[in-house]
Amino acid sequence: MSKISLPEGIMMVLIAAFSDGAEALVSLTGFGIIIGEMINIAVALVLGFWLFMKGGIGSLRGFGIGAGIDFLSGSFLPGKTGGAIASIIKINREATDEEDDSNEFKETPIKETA
Repeated sequence: MSKISLPEGIMMVLIAAFSDGAEALVSLTGFGIIIGEMINIAVALVLGFWLFMKGGIGSLRGFGIGAGIDFLSGSFLPGKTGGAIASIIKINREATDEEDDSNEFKETPIKETA
């Protein structure tokens, strides 16, 4: 697993926040409920696929809980944003350092015997 970089994480959190904001606006006005659900499904698929590619199936747990909270609250709480942040934190904590898993050849000095 690789760590999620800061720009990548910010971009995905902003997408989730925009989606939560659009859904809340649709829920408050009651206009375009179908459009709100289409936004919800599209963003959930994109973020879910991205999290799966970054951290495997285990990283989807936090995002799934956040999406469930978002659904149960009637889209008034920013569940997808919270789930995305929780998943990013989990992936970055579990990711190994790339220096330790490097496949590069490490040079060691040869001891001279004389």
